[in-house]
Amino acid sequence: MSAPTEEKNGTGYFPAFIERLTEADIPLETCRAFMVRDRCQALFFELPAGSQSPDHTHGNEWGLVIQGQVDITIDGVTTSYGPGESYFVGEDVVHSVVNHPGLVGITVFEGTDRFTAKA
Repeated sequence: MSAPTEEKNGTGYFPAFIERLTEADIPLETCRAFMVRDRCQALFFELPAGSQSPDHTHGNEWGLVIQGQVDITIDGVTTSYGPGESYFVGEDVVHSVVNHPGLVGITVFEGTDRFTAKA
């Protein structure tokens, strides 16, 4: 799946107006993520090299995979999500994540303090 060409002109998957949003400071070396903050944080992200996150918790999370694949493990059960599929992880649910190389997606966290803006 490729990005829409209208108003593209960004340096990655997302259009330039998304890339002009505040960039999130996410502790993943190759992740670029742009966020909207109000009652939640919406992150538009690209993970060209992939990444893994060990068991962790946070507030409610909803995500949509645009391209690539993410594997989420909850209670020892791993579910894979691909393009066009969404997932939900409830508040304080222990989970781990494998972001496969080339993952592009949108993730929305309840609350506004999950990540800070890059300096």
